[in-house]
Amino acid sequence: MKRICFLIYVLVHSTIVSAVTLRQQIENDVASDKISQVQGYYYRLLSVYHPDMMPEQYKTLIPQVSRHTTALKALVKQQWSSFTSDEQKLLSEFYTRPSENLPLSVVSPTGLFRVHYTDKGTNAAKEEYVRFVAVIFDEVYDFEINTLGYLPPPSDFNVDGPEYDIYIQNWGDYGASTYDMPANDPARPYGYSSFVEMDNDFTHTPTKGYDAVRVTAAHEFFHMIQIGYRSYHVSDIGSVFMFEASATWMEDVVYDYVNDYYNYLENFIRNYSDPYGDHPIHKTDYSSEYGFSLFLFMLEKKYGRRAIRNFWTAFAHLDVFPALESTLNEFGSNMATELAEFSLWNFFTGSRADTSVYYPEGQNYPMVEAKETQEFNNSVVLTGRQTLLSSKFYKLVPQVSGDYAVSPVFGAPFDWAFIMIVTDGDSIGRSVVSKGNISHNLSDIRSLSEIWIAPTFVRMPESDFDLTRSDFQFTVQLGKAPRLESRIVDAVPNPFLPSSCRNLALRFQLAQHQSDVYITIVNELGVKIARYYLGHLPDGMNQFKWDGRNEQGDQVVSGIYMFYIEAGGMIGTGKFALIR
Repeated sequence: MKRICFLIYVLVHSTIVSAVTLRQQIENDVASDKISQVQGYYYRLLSVYHPDMMPEQYKTLIPQVSRHTTALKALVKQQWSSFTSDEQKLLSEFYTRPSENLPLSVVSPTGLFRVHYTDKGTNAAKEEYVRFVAVIFDEVYDFEINTLGYLPPPSDFNVDGPEYDIYIQNWGDYGASTYDMPANDPARPYGYSSFVEMDNDFTHTPTKGYDAVRVTAAHEFFHMIQIGYRSYHVSDIGSVFMFEASATWMEDVVYDYVNDYYNYLENFIRNYSDPYGDHPIHKTDYSSEYGFSLFLFMLEKKYGRRAIRNFWTAFAHLDVFPALESTLNEFGSNMATELAEFSLWNFFTGSRADTSVYYPEGQNYPMVEAKETQEFNNSVVLTGRQTLLSSKFYKLVPQVSGDYAVSPVFGAPFDWAFIMIVTDGDSIGRSVVSKGNISHNLSDIRSLSEIWIAPTFVRMPESDFDLTRSDFQFTVQLGKAPRLESRIVDAVPNPFLPSSCRNLALRFQLAQHQSDVYITIVNELGVKIARYYLGHLPDGMNQFKWDGRNEQGDQVVSGIYMFYIEAGGMIGTGKFALIR
């Protein structure tokens, strides 16, 4: 039930204004008991499958195009056991393969796909179009499986033939993938088979015609791959945002020239300046999760495409945030660092784009705006509050030239990271990525230049209900910031009881950014228990979470342990007790 509550958000999409009205009206009718929750789901799905059958009060609100069917069907399926038999019967038509209404089919040249269609009625598709769909799915399969190295989707056990099934209909979405039966694959214990439904002509979508076929095939076939690794409904924490973000990213990987994902970026970038609310990176509102594909573009440029494949390999066995953390650890990074740098990358778009360093297509993206702008003379105090995994941009404009000390104060310093960017007219100067309550000196700041600050609350959520908020404060004033020193801070909790606490946080401070950081844990005799490469870390407060196991994955015994940090040399040692 926790997953379900997290997925229910207000639908916002800058290019689909009428969809907002439709969904809001349905939700208002549910809230006022005019219709039941199940009827609300039914009408939302009906608007995609059979818009002509919608009640009169909704017909004028039916969106021109929607892209939410995969996630919505997963949401409904998660609640299936709580529905009555009559409610299940009402919704079941959306989960039944439409084979009876699509009597014709074409098998793709490779024999991998069977494309089902009809040449009569509202769902009619031209044979030329159908054959093109078949060829494109073959093309997508070859790239995503043979070139990128993903595991093929599981077999659907010969339902409608031995091939992967694609059903072409006239409906109000690009396409959707529906999980079907357990894969029974030990390598992917939570994987499922699936099938794809897609539009019959793509005349109503922002991207039209054969280009829409291309990106839809790349997107939906990647959903089939994803569901084969791990289906939505077996995750303890909502994972829709990664399903949709990486499928949207895949569209551009396979068909770089189409750029349908541009349609989602205006809303995503605008979230940084929203004065009324926070927008965490894992938000699911049938728009933001597509815009979050930018995070995958960042990881691709930094670590290569295998980073995203490694995530799906890890996600087969781990929930979404542990899988992300595990994947980034392989590349000497972590989620906290990447989320802070994500804000930095999202600043460098539009006329500020630097495509050699940041997004390769960043010049075509919208630009972030500040949630708040303040002019000040000698000092200013900036305060705010944010939810987990959210960022905001603030712009400060000094009226006096000189050196400025920037001193942050966070309620939970190890759970915060921030960036600072200094611009002077049309030029962009230095940028800083840091963590925790660490002061920084910005020297030689000219009057009327801009100091952009973007704090990010980087704590991972414990559940879909985890809407923790935390306060921050930045004081910016003329003068020099105190010099920062590298040191061990503490180990929390101490003593560490693995039976009651999942991880031990080993906390330390870095005086400057370090590209090669190591942490070593030894027992009281000085025998090495484990050594970890932490990769590149920003200056300021950092921490490593240890699960009480050695390098072989075995639980260590009760005792006194030491840890030390190496970052361009030894920076200190710490001590803690472990009690089993």
